[in-house]
Amino acid sequence: MHQQAPLRALATPVPADLTEAVHTFHSNQTALDAFGHNVVRHYTRAAQAENTRHRTHVTDIERQHGITRG
Repeated sequence: MHQQAPLRALATPVPADLTEAVHTFHSNQTALDAFGHNVVRHYTRAAQAENTRHRTHVTDIERQHGITRG
Protein backbone atom coordinates (compact mmCIF):
# COMPACT_ATOMS: atom_id res chain seq x y z
CA MET A 1 0.00 0.00 0.00
CA HIS A 2 2.95 2.35 0.50
CA GLN A 3 3.42 2.51 -3.29
CA GLN A 4 0.04 4.22 -3.82
CA ALA A 5 1.06 7.54 -2.24
CA PRO A 6 3.54 8.46 -5.02
CA LEU A 7 0.94 7.54 -7.66
CA ARG A 8 -1.61 9.86 -6.06
CA ALA A 9 0.88 12.71 -6.28
CA LEU A 10 1.13 12.16 -10.04
CA ALA A 11 -2.61 11.79 -10.63
CA THR A 12 -4.61 14.50 -12.35
CA PRO A 13 -7.64 15.52 -10.28
CA VAL A 14 -11.07 14.76 -11.73
CA PRO A 15 -13.01 17.95 -12.62
CA ALA A 16 -15.65 18.88 -10.04
CA ASP A 17 -18.39 19.58 -12.59
CA LEU A 18 -19.13 19.80 -16.31
CA THR A 19 -18.05 23.44 -16.55
CA GLU A 20 -14.61 22.62 -15.16
CA ALA A 21 -14.35 19.51 -17.34
CA VAL A 22 -15.17 21.47 -20.50
CA HIS A 23 -12.58 24.11 -19.65
CA THR A 24 -9.96 21.44 -18.97
CA PHE A 25 -10.74 19.52 -22.17
CA HIS A 26 -10.78 22.67 -24.32
CA SER A 27 -7.28 23.65 -23.24
CA ASN A 28 -5.81 20.12 -23.08
CA GLN A 29 -2.87 19.75 -25.45
CA THR A 30 -3.19 15.94 -25.49
CA ALA A 31 -6.82 16.23 -26.66
CA LEU A 32 -5.84 18.77 -29.29
CA ASP A 33 -3.01 16.56 -30.55
CA ALA A 34 -5.15 13.41 -30.55
CA PHE A 35 -8.41 14.78 -31.99
CA GLY A 36 -7.52 18.07 -33.62
CA HIS A 37 -8.80 21.58 -33.03
CA ASN A 38 -12.11 21.11 -34.89
CA VAL A 39 -13.15 18.03 -32.91
CA VAL A 40 -12.16 19.57 -29.57
CA ARG A 41 -14.07 22.75 -30.47
CA HIS A 42 -17.14 20.70 -31.51
CA TYR A 43 -17.25 18.69 -28.29
CA THR A 44 -16.55 21.81 -26.22
CA ARG A 45 -19.48 23.64 -27.80
CA ALA A 46 -21.77 20.63 -27.44
CA ALA A 47 -20.89 20.30 -23.75
CA GLN A 48 -21.39 24.03 -23.18
CA ALA A 49 -24.84 23.82 -24.78
CA GLU A 50 -25.71 20.80 -22.61
CA ASN A 51 -24.51 22.62 -19.53
CA THR A 52 -26.65 25.65 -20.41
CA ARG A 53 -29.73 23.44 -20.86
CA HIS A 54 -29.02 21.78 -17.53
CA ARG A 55 -28.62 25.07 -15.66
CA THR A 56 -31.89 26.45 -17.03
CA HIS A 57 -33.95 23.29 -16.46
CA VAL A 58 -36.35 23.43 -13.52
CA THR A 59 -36.73 20.04 -11.83
CA ASP A 60 -39.93 18.62 -10.34
CA ILE A 61 -38.50 19.12 -6.84
CA GLU A 62 -37.77 22.78 -7.59
CA ARG A 63 -41.32 23.21 -8.91
CA GLN A 64 -42.70 21.69 -5.69
CA HIS A 65 -40.71 24.24 -3.71
CA GLY A 66 -41.75 27.12 -5.98
CA ILE A 67 -38.27 27.69 -7.38
CA THR A 68 -37.97 28.94 -10.96
CA ARG A 69 -35.05 29.99 -13.10
CA GLY A 70 -34.89 32.79 -15.65
